[in-house]
Amino acid sequence: MSRERSPWIRWGGALAGLLLLASCLPAVPSDGLARYDVAIVGAPSSGPVPGAALGLADALVERRYGGSILPNDVTRFLELRAGMVGARVPQAAARLGRSMGAETVVVVDAARLDRERTEGQGTSWLRVVLQLRVRVVDPVTGSVLAERLDRVRVAERAYEGDTVPALRDDPVLAGLSRAAVGALTPWLHGILEPSTQTF
Repeated sequence: MSRERSPWIRWGGALAGLLLLASCLPAVPSDGLARYDVAIVGAPSSGPVPGAALGLADALVERRYGGSILPNDVTRFLELRAGMVGARVPQAAARLGRSMGAETVVVVDAARLDRERTEGQGTSWLRVVLQLRVRVVDPVTGSVLAERLDRVRVAERAYEGDTVPALRDDPVLAGLSRAAVGALTPWLHGILEPSTQTF
């Protein structure tokens, strides 16, 4: 005959699972803020380069970056409300990182982004020019501690749409962004962990 497990055993198992999960999270100091080594944010708030911040975070993890990174779902939520526009980007990013207890803030944006749809030889083309920029910002002062510009990247492909697609739906931009992130990651990794510098 089967025996029903004691409620104490079931609760004990649940408690053990919660303790295991808690051990994987950053320590929470007395001020209640979880401490992260870095927060990676995309700018401007109105339209960051899709996937660039997330791609940079993933690339750092692949390179075995040893610090803790603010979870991307939290960062994406806060980006829309941070007011990161124009010259206010570093200060706004610093406030965002400071509010989440990040020790360093990394801002990813486009120093140059041009997109146009053209006609030629009976075919429509989508042409994109991208220069991605990464800035390391002090979350206390908002000062830019380091900055790196990727080279200007240009690509085009046949495109059947009548208008330029939304940023998140632009396949040409997505490809250029991935290439730029790959080129900038070694530099950023070296800034965050100087002992790993290979550039």
